[in-house]
Amino acid sequence: RLKEAQRQLRAAPGEVTIECRLRGNDGSYRWIETTMRSIFDESGKQLEIVAVSRDVTNRRQLETHLREAQKLDAIGQLAAGVAHDFNNLLTVVSAHAEIIRLRVQDRPEIAEALEMIDRAIAQAAGVTRSLMTFSCRLPTDKQPVEVGQEVRQTIKLLERTLPRNIELRLDVPDKSSDWVYANPTEVQQVVLNLALNARDAMPEGGVLRIRLADPGDDARNGDVRLIVADTGKGMTPDVRDRIFEPFFTTKPRGRSTGLGLAVVHGIVLSLGGRINVDSEPGRGSTFTITLPRTAPPAVVAAPHAAGGLIVLADGRAHVREIMAGTLAARGYNVVQVADAAALFESVQPQSANASLLIVAADLPGRPGVECLTELRSRGVETPAIVVTSQEGVELPQGLNGHVTLLRKPFQMDRLSDLVNECLTEAKECHT
Repeated sequence: RLKEAQRQLRAAPGEVTIECRLRGNDGSYRWIETTMRSIFDESGKQLEIVAVSRDVTNRRQLETHLREAQKLDAIGQLAAGVAHDFNNLLTVVSAHAEIIRLRVQDRPEIAEALEMIDRAIAQAAGVTRSLMTFSCRLPTDKQPVEVGQEVRQTIKLLERTLPRNIELRLDVPDKSSDWVYANPTEVQQVVLNLALNARDAMPEGGVLRIRLADPGDDARNGDVRLIVADTGKGMTPDVRDRIFEPFFTTKPRGRSTGLGLAVVHGIVLSLGGRINVDSEPGRGSTFTITLPRTAPPAVVAAPHAAGGLIVLADGRAHVREIMAGTLAARGYNVVQVADAAALFESVQPQSANASLLIVAADLPGRPGVECLTELRSRGVETPAIVVTSQEGVELPQGLNGHVTLLRKPFQMDRLSDLVNECLTEAKECHT
């Protein structure tokens, strides 16, 4: 390339700039930008070619990071665009699965299939949310989570996707004290991504082992340690150093997005944990995830409080009717409205006619949060649940009264429990 640039300059005056990668004496590679210009005498004879070179390695790295950031931004916008309808559909699927469950309680084989549907729905929602969280750094709803339980649930989904030449060894106790403060679907996503990565590393078969380390098994400060190991082909040091980079993959084009391990890394860091990788060519790979331990949640038994008038505002009739039917079956009186105008007409500050409001965040006519803010300004202090299928929706700090955010998809039992909690808390506040 240098010789070609020199040939061009000899043929005609001008300037030529090229970039090339050079290896230094220490074996490292650097990107060098070289600008060359011909120097002529008064008669037009070329005297020499002057070349100025500079190291632009850092600039190229910044350009690479910028392109990756732009890709992540595009993925975030795409995920946000589909998450709304996607989560609505998952909610409908979940609700109908529950209806079928109530009708076939004497058919254990169908009940098992429905349980797998529920878990698949949770995993599907977790995929979108994990990608949104990774690309846009969205907050997640965290709670005390028993890691062993989430691992076992993920394995039930995973068993049907593993080829027969891979042996799965699960060393996770049925009951343990390994609680972490996390989002359940995120924990499942970590296990699933690591297990699928291990599967791809063992095309000829092997052993996949998933275990929880004992508290005395060199666990620092009592942290929870999850270990996923395989007997696959392993990684060279240069590959191992890059596996958490977004879009980096060693798999053929079309076989991987290069985001699986990057998502794992992002989730682990967001939970205040760390991840260590031990791998050598031909000796497999071991991923050790360390997460801060937390206390299990306090168990509070609260009976369902039947009765009370609920105003349910949602523009999607199929979603609204399923939610209303579920609550009515549990003894609640439900009034359905389809837009913001009907909501304001149904809820009057003078009569205090509603015990609870359930409002869609994207209510036709006016966003649900804005409707609640307006009702609060009118003196309506009725407890409310804001239902959303969009990942970026958050409750403003200035919204007064008991207001809870419920994200789709959710099971109808979760809706009923939340309604009961809101009505119970409101009742306690007035006594």
